[in-house]
Amino acid sequence: MLNIMTWGDRMDAREFLLNKNLWIYGIGKLQKDFQYIFNETHILGYIDDVFQQKTWSEKKIYSLDAFIKNKWEKNSGCIICSYQKEQVAGLLEKKSMLYRKDYFFVEDFFSLLDYPINEKSAGRPIVFWGAGKNAERLLDKYQNKLSVEFFLDNNINKKNTTIAACQIKHPENMNKEDWEKYFIVVTSVHYFSIKRQLEMLGLKEGRDFISFSLLEPVSALLTKTYYDTDCYEVECHSMLSHLDIAPHGTVHSCCATFLDAPMGNLVAQDIADIWQSKRHRVFCLSALNHTFSFCKKDLCPVLINRKKKKYVEKYEKSCYAEPKVHPEAVNIAVDFSCNLYCETCRKELKVAKGADKEEIDLLADKILEQVMPFTEFVMLAGNGEVFLSKAYEKIWSSSKGKSCKYLQILSNGTLFTQAKWEKMMNGRSSDILFCVSIDAAMEETYHKLRRGGDWSALLKNMEFAAKLRQEGEIKYFRMNFVVQQENYKEIPAFIEWGKKLHADRILFTRILNWGTYTDETFEKISMVDKNGKPKQALQEILNLPICQESIVDVGTFEWKHNYEDAQFIDNYYMWEIRNYLTDKKYKID
Repeated sequence: MLNIMTWGDRMDAREFLLNKNLWIYGIGKLQKDFQYIFNETHILGYIDDVFQQKTWSEKKIYSLDAFIKNKWEKNSGCIICSYQKEQVAGLLEKKSMLYRKDYFFVEDFFSLLDYPINEKSAGRPIVFWGAGKNAERLLDKYQNKLSVEFFLDNNINKKNTTIAACQIKHPENMNKEDWEKYFIVVTSVHYFSIKRQLEMLGLKEGRDFISFSLLEPVSALLTKTYYDTDCYEVECHSMLSHLDIAPHGTVHSCCATFLDAPMGNLVAQDIADIWQSKRHRVFCLSALNHTFSFCKKDLCPVLINRKKKKYVEKYEKSCYAEPKVHPEAVNIAVDFSCNLYCETCRKELKVAKGADKEEIDLLADKILEQVMPFTEFVMLAGNGEVFLSKAYEKIWSSSKGKSCKYLQILSNGTLFTQAKWEKMMNGRSSDILFCVSIDAAMEETYHKLRRGGDWSALLKNMEFAAKLRQEGEIKYFRMNFVVQQENYKEIPAFIEWGKKLHADRILFTRILNWGTYTDETFEKISMVDKNGKPKQALQEILNLPICQESIVDVGTFEWKHNYEDAQFIDNYYMWEIRNYLTDKKYKID
């Protein structure tokens, strides 16, 4: 009879890993996944009755009978990495008289990866500051294993309401002497402002409060990719070398638009701690084991045309590739300041000031200190306007910003003047890759979608960019077009314009709802149906011969993608440019 012991009856999992002579039962994905995440754990060898080779990952493999006869000793410990774990456990007990203290199921160790909140809170009741979606999502992930005393929220309208049956209080209702009685988890994205409030009350970060980014359970992420049996036959190593730093310091291991979850927060953490974290390794693992468990397969250009398959063990490699020592490519999108107020993005002009500006300045300084010295491919920005933002200028005009190997600029083009170009290039050794978002081929459409823009200035600036590209001053020139109901008929004209300007690439992507539309309105605006396919009217446009030309890429549409035959991508952002350069003399290493 299988001897299942409770957690309280078993040896502590951490002590097991540290003090036992460890062997792994099972060869293949589950074993490799475990060793990739618990990479500091020393394994003596493997036990397997199916795999026919004698060694694996440079260590010897024993059958169970041979292991019991020749290698089992009093301090041995076995980690079961098998889909049939209960059967294996029964076999271990029957054949070797092992007991539950002598072997662990691999998932017994997953919780060791999570933030030790009980230890850090030192017995104090836990309070969440922020009663929004992040708080609800975090509670759901912990599934009632995390007890929250009450919630705090600066929104006066939430005062004395409830969330998850707990009261929501306004901070002004807290007595000054009561603050140190609680351990506070800040679930709001406005961590910088709340951190400052708490520090003014005498509380200390790490001791009395943390960002929710630290509390996100790594064990849940690992469980998801560890037991995911869907896989995709493509090798993408972008997560091993890329950072995406989004608003409020949220850090992703690839493009934030294409991922379900972040891996840290630069306001609350340092880049080295995020990059070297177990959370980052889990994201890397999801790409290396080909599950891509956290990627949005209906949006990511690498995966959008891939057919998922059930995982079949091929025993091709005994271990996975390691992350780079430092991120080689980084997208910096921390400042929302812009001279336009496009209807897809915002309802009014926004320029950072007050606490927002202080947070952005902090992030810019940390990026300059912790990221720029080590990265060779820098992208600005993805939100806000590069040539308006003082924070972005601080980055690209710094000595580190001018000496990176490649600087890719994403701009709305209205401020891209000769004077700005000369300022940016003064003392620069890095190559410039220029991408401009326009979304129209007609002045009337442009002014409707790109509110606050100057069509005449844009035309002049695009001619200037084309001249720089032809002279080789700009090494790569891309024109972007977000497709929606208002502009889809202008796709052919936009391609003609791009060809005239000698663009290397003309990129069309589907519109996304960033919270500026109701669901009903967005459904009318979007040219993609609920299944991710282009609507018939758009399909007819995309079928035109001009849309088949080599410089055209339909990006995030499922209808077609130019990358579908690629089998290995080292870093997507450098790789996509290599694939679209019209000037073959220029190389992206």
